Amino acid sequence: MIKRMLSVSALMVSVMMVSGCGNFGGAVVGAECRDDRDCDPDSRCLRGDNYPFGMCTYSCNRHDECPPNTACVDRSGGVCLPMCERSLDCREDYYCDDVRDERGDRRSNVCVGD
Repeated sequence: MIKRMLSVSALMVSVMMVSGCGNFGGAVVGAECRDDRDCDPDSRCLRGDNYPFGMCTYSCNRHDECPPNTACVDRSGGVCLPMCERSLDCREDYYCDDVRDERGDRRSNVCVGD
């Protein structure tokens, strides 16, 4: 009985260690990241003052190049950012702002950093 409990405990610790590593290699647009490896293979990690704690995103030229509930905006060479209605819809350290899209023909409310 004790051996079985120890085996189960060891398995649980292993699972917690693996799951505690974060969303490496597949995080969605808007997710926190340290570098490109933390994001989906086709996306990139934006870093710096405008992206507190990093943000996974895709490069884009048009809205239809972005995943659902994101918009292509005129930032960092054209990127998909999460859409929002109010700042509470955004991650901590981000707020909802009206931003011009990449082609300049419309505006979208998206989550942006300071």
